[in-house]
Amino acid sequence: MYLAAGDYFHHTRTCHGRTAECYDLHDNHESVGHLYYGQYSTTLYAEKAQDFIRKHDPETPLFLYLSFQAVHAPLQVPQHYISMYRDIYDQDVDRMTYAAMTTCMDEAIGNVTQALKESGLLNNSIIVFSTDNGGAVSFGASNWPLKGHKGTVYEGGVRGPAFVWSPYLKPHVKGTMNNELLFLGDWMPTFVHLANGTLKNAESLDGVNQWATISENKPSARHEILHNIDQLEMFPSPRQVPEAFSKYSDFNINVVSSIRIGRWKLVTGNAGDASWIKPPEMGYYRTNGEHVAVQLYNIPADPEERMNLVPYRPDVVYRLLQRLKFHYDRSVVPVDLKPELKEADPVLHFNKTWTPWKG
Repeated sequence: MYLAAGDYFHHTRTCHGRTAECYDLHDNHESVGHLYYGQYSTTLYAEKAQDFIRKHDPETPLFLYLSFQAVHAPLQVPQHYISMYRDIYDQDVDRMTYAAMTTCMDEAIGNVTQALKESGLLNNSIIVFSTDNGGAVSFGASNWPLKGHKGTVYEGGVRGPAFVWSPYLKPHVKGTMNNELLFLGDWMPTFVHLANGTLKNAESLDGVNQWATISENKPSARHEILHNIDQLEMFPSPRQVPEAFSKYSDFNINVVSSIRIGRWKLVTGNAGDASWIKPPEMGYYRTNGEHVAVQLYNIPADPEERMNLVPYRPDVVYRLLQRLKFHYDRSVVPVDLKPELKEADPVLHFNKTWTPWKG
């Protein structure tokens, strides 16, 4: 898939105001959506992975990246999975469907794991389960008790579940929780290390090798994560911007941004929905947080981001603003919003198939 939010059964996607459903399922460079029309994508992806594993030479190293479409909007799943949760979430169809989709994905992961076992690969494997962001509350997910959700820079938007299973984990690490600072970009250098590979221009990467942290529970190899700098989003109420911070730092604190350094996390601008939202099974109660232009949190002590420490630690705010300015100058490119191009329209040019349109 090149786009998100495609139909799980039809493997099509409408986009950019179009009403036509265009295929978005590919086998390498071949469009195959029409060949698998009606097959649920979670099951289809797992079956393809199992087939690949069974045909793989066990004497040859294997890297398998299995990126399920689930769990993501649109909320779709075979009916028999929904029936499993009808008595639990009968008052909330989205939550019921979301749970059913998660169960289907869990079953698919189990089937892939079984294929590894039957092929004699499991005891020489490292299995990583991860996600890309927090859940979308408007589509059945819950990040409770964290603040925010997908699309925000609060912990509910940037913190996601992950686990690692492997016989190569140290005995004292198995079955434990790791609270060290890790970042999605760390996976690639970690995998290269595990494959005994080398990285060219490693200093230019954001990620670092974290295998010692994962497998031995050693301190994290990183102390900083830049969550976001979005110069297209500006805080709508400049009167709430502390003038002292504006004078001290060249970084525009009206810009939506967030950075984590050690235990400290700084948020600037309109960071999105600042709410704590209980899931439907707990009453679906929303508590609204305040919208201010500069926020500072001690994440290990306050992972729910309830206590804004800006008035108490201006020294930390200044230091993190300087780091934001450093990253802004080093990595943010000028905004160049070009109009949508007709050459990219799959209805006009690609036989109703979403595909790369420019080499």
